[in-house]
Amino acid sequence: MAEVGRCAALVQMVGAVAILVACTNDREAAPSALYSSNVPVAEFASSNEYTVRPGDAVACGYGNVSVAAKALADLNPGQHRLALVVTHRGSSVCQLSGFPQVELVGPVHPPESYEVIYQLPATSEPPGSVVLRDADTAHAVVTYLEPSEENTDLADPYVPDYIRVAVSSEALPFGLTWTFGPVRWMDGSTHPGNYVGPFLPGDG
Repeated sequence: MAEVGRCAALVQMVGAVAILVACTNDREAAPSALYSSNVPVAEFASSNEYTVRPGDAVACGYGNVSVAAKALADLNPGQHRLALVVTHRGSSVCQLSGFPQVELVGPVHPPESYEVIYQLPATSEPPGSVVLRDADTAHAVVTYLEPSEENTDLADPYVPDYIRVAVSSEALPFGLTWTFGPVRWMDGSTHPGNYVGPFLPGDG
């Protein structure tokens, strides 16, 4: 019998037949560990670098991001755009997925005593996915049309009081004062000119 490392092999002769009995070398590398569902959201690979595994980041929400709005250059006359800029706050890494939920709110139109709420549809673009850490930013673009003479759904030009933005369906919404002029009322339109795009990296 000859030893190989800590593994022994035995050759035994039975008549004209050789029988080899061997054990596995226990110095062989163990299989790689599988990712677990309870791994941390992020690990520091170095002092200033993160390793984030897909699906591990928590959803961004009211407690770890802020939202602001800024005007962007017009695409065409009468077609305006603004960026909803999401900025990471705090220490936990978070993820934005899909599209924000956006509503234009107000004003109250007498004799009604309730605010007008106009929910903007999402575009047909592929949904976005952005992981935020430190002071990273992401944005979604709102496109809207200004009123026209044919837009007679409301007696007066529609000017919202504020825009309400939820970065996910589970998150509390942010309320931002609307300072971007009148909007063409197209609620229920089959081909709306007012809509919101997916989350993209950067501030727009």
